[in-house]
This record gives sequence, C-alpha cells and structure tokens, in this order.
Amino acid sequence: MRKSGIIFVLMFVLTGCATETPIAESFKPTPIETDGETLDEVTGLRVDAESGLLLMSLEELAQFNGKDGNLAFVAVDGQVYDVTNEPKWRNGDHNGQQAGQDVSAYISGAPHGKGILDRFTVVGKITE
Repeated sequence: MRKSGIIFVLMFVLTGCATETPIAESFKPTPIETDGETLDEVTGLRVDAESGLLLMSLEELAQFNGKDGNLAFVAVDGQVYDVTNEPKWRNGDHNGQQAGQDVSAYISGAPHGKGILDRFTVVGKITE
C-alpha cells in the first residue's frame, strides 16, 4: 500500500507540473502608470506621429535606468521596451545588465532569447 501511495503522489506531481504554464509565459508586467498624462508628457521626449512611439537617442535612453524612481527602459534592435514593472528588472538591474541601455547583444545569448520581449510594451524607438 505504501509503494502504491508514493507512485500515486509521484504521478500527481508529474502530471501537475506537465500541465502548468511556466511563469515566464504567463506573467505580463503591468504597463507603467502615468496618472492621466501621456508618456511623452511624463518623459519629455518627442513622439513619432505615425507610430505614436517615443523617439530617443541612446543618450536619452540612459536616463531611464530604473534607479531612484526612474522608469526602466531597454533597447533591443532599435525598439525600446518598458521593463519598469518587471520584478526581474528591479532597480534597473537584471543579471548584470542595466536598464537605460541597448541590451541587443546580451539578449541574443540569453537563455530565454528575444521571445521574452513579447511580454513587454514597446514604448519607443532609437533614432540615431
């Protein structure tokens, strides 16, 4: 009886694990709150009239480093993503990377790859 009970528990655990959606696929960070202001009003950056995205240089991106209450943005392949409310980017740091920078080279070699970017809101594009 004891052996069959262990097998049942093991089957239950394995079945439960196999059907769960990994948190990386189900979690989507909350978009940043702007208290009724538009993102360009909050950031002071210009906006592309066609796409509605913020336009910024790498120097402007650097101010969004997630430190001291700043928003946290990262650039990948010219697009700027909001990682402000992502717990793994708390205080603008993630596995040795810093928000406010172009992380294209890093993300290409990361275990999760670029697919992880689907979780984040594109808020701008780099204009250099």
